[in-house]
Amino acid sequence: DNDATRLADALLHYSNDSSRCGSKLKMLRLRGNNITSTGFLAICEAIGGVADDISALEELDMGNNRVVSNIDDFAFAMYLLFSAAPNLKHLDLTGNRIGLSNGGDMKLIGEILSLNEHYGGRLETLNLSDNFLCDRAVIHL
Repeated sequence: DNDATRLADALLHYSNDSSRCGSKLKMLRLRGNNITSTGFLAICEAIGGVADDISALEELDMGNNRVVSNIDDFAFAMYLLFSAAPNLKHLDLTGNRIGLSNGGDMKLIGEILSLNEHYGGRLETLNLSDNFLCDRAVIHL
């Protein structure tokens, strides 16, 4: 997760670089980087910390990582993500072992999606393929 933390720092630096004034990051693809919930939390904290620039973020691809390795960090990261990126339209959580904790992480995603909707979120696509979903977990969505 040191690399994810360095990326989070880079996002903060990117936002504070006056030569990039007016540039807006719309897509961030971090597929297959072995990022755990700790790294995901650092990235989402950075997104929240640079909300003026990152609020343009429309797509985040966190596929094939391990972002649910700690359910509490994952929960807080998802909350930060949805509150800091109101323009987020596409979120890819493919292959992150979601659903292994007896549906608890799926219930959490359902609650966060409700929160996103409540605050006028624009999420259109949530990709949860190649996870461990079962009927009992999916009902929370």
